[in-house]
Amino acid sequence: MSKEKIARLALNDSVVTGRFKENVLLFVEHHLEEVEPEYWQKHFGSTQPTVMEVIEKLVLHENSEDNSLDFTLPDDTTQYVLCVTFEEDKVVDISMES
Repeated sequence: MSKEKIARLALNDSVVTGRFKENVLLFVEHHLEEVEPEYWQKHFGSTQPTVMEVIEKLVLHENSEDNSLDFTLPDDTTQYVLCVTFEEDKVVDISMES
């Protein structure tokens, strides 16, 4: 399984299992408050998408490295990323970074 797929599964699981949930929710909730409703409507079909809808549409940022993958909102809307950090093929952290 690719690291991107592992990272995406970890992002989804974080909301369900609670591991790294606070960091993922911080990213999503911050952007739901700060980004204009028109953006959400255009990309998500709603001005208030769910946390899972936002996570599913995150795009892999071009500056990702071997031991970490950065995910962000579509269309370079923000300077923030959700950084999924690996040790070998295991996710050891998910954090919001700028």
